[in-house]
Amino acid sequence: MARRNQTGMTFLEVVFAVVISSASVALFVFVVGLFDKQQVVRMFEKTLEQYRQQIREAEEDDQLKSSLLLELGQRRDLMPESLDVLLDQAMNQNEMVRNAALLAVGDLGEIVTPHLEKRLKSKTEREYLMGAAGVIALGPKAANWTDLLLENINSPNYRIKLQSLFALEKVGPDAIRGLDQYIALLDDEQFNVHLAVCRVLTMLGPVANKATPRLMEMAQNGQFSSSRSMACVALGALGPVEGHDVVGVLTAKLDSFTLPEKERALLGLGQLGPLAKDALPKIKDLMGDSTLSENRETRSCMPQAALAYFLISDDMETTLKTLRRTARSINFEAQTIDAIAGMGDKGGPAVPILIGKLGSPEPSIRESALWALPRMGKAALSARDTVQALINSDDDLIIRRSAKIVLEELDKFAK
Repeated sequence: MARRNQTGMTFLEVVFAVVISSASVALFVFVVGLFDKQQVVRMFEKTLEQYRQQIREAEEDDQLKSSLLLELGQRRDLMPESLDVLLDQAMNQNEMVRNAALLAVGDLGEIVTPHLEKRLKSKTEREYLMGAAGVIALGPKAANWTDLLLENINSPNYRIKLQSLFALEKVGPDAIRGLDQYIALLDDEQFNVHLAVCRVLTMLGPVANKATPRLMEMAQNGQFSSSRSMACVALGALGPVEGHDVVGVLTAKLDSFTLPEKERALLGLGQLGPLAKDALPKIKDLMGDSTLSENRETRSCMPQAALAYFLISDDMETTLKTLRRTARSINFEAQTIDAIAGMGDKGGPAVPILIGKLGSPEPSIRESALWALPRMGKAALSARDTVQALINSDDDLIIRRSAKIVLEELDKFAK
């Protein structure tokens, strides 16, 4: 199973940006469990050329390469030259390496922002893509480059267009300046462009509801199933609009032949909350027992249905009954974790499910469960000892790093 991307998950947005002072002893507090004192000393003895060489030599060892990139994320003294190494690896085809590079850029923080300009103004494809990757890593800290991104979302170069949209999703509210352009791009011939636009609109929320009429049309009559389904998510995020029966369109999608359309219609309905109460009977039908043969075609919707049901009805008992059942199946683990995270701090009774998943043999499941915990509020403090154990003994570098960050977030609830 591929490692889950920590950025851009529906209902599970994790913001991590560690601002570090190289003069402070606290510089490495957050990497306890990754580097001991001797490693820290050795780290600061390395030159950038040594890092470059070690990264080249680690070509077949993704975990070692990821570790080296995360180290570079702590070496502000090697900026700005080290940024070339990190952004180059942010284009790596391996997801673990790519995410480690993005995490490292995020750790460097705002000092990276001015160094992205020359790349975002570059006429060379790879240079521009690297600059946009930097924006993705920094999020709102790089929002001052929004206009440069907007200049490129109509590029004839498909990769530049798509990467620009991915970056705009991360810059936050400033991306609203491109609303008319996004609406026009919903007519693009490439369905992946539709998906990226819908993600930007979903991030923007109700302020972007000028796009609702076009999204309604796409949800009902779009050429591509993936475009129709993502339009459903965006419609839910944009909220109700006078003259448009958003709830009716999304509820009708629950009868769709394709599972993605059902799943994403559920996500859209959940975002509408109590306004979508008329959809509850159909949603409850999709929460049926996954062991029953008659539910074979709909059972993959069960976690999403449970989340939508909870967000609309606030019925914890019924919701937990379904989530406990889906959590027992390896086919639904990831979806169940996402659903629990989407319940937010009202979902305290579901925290034991997440704690159980921290012991999964699959790293991606442990990682997802970790990132879900901070969303659960004070109830997540019951997971503290288990998270600490991951820091101390997990054999996966990314898990140890994630667990340390999550533990710091949990400790805030205790104050």
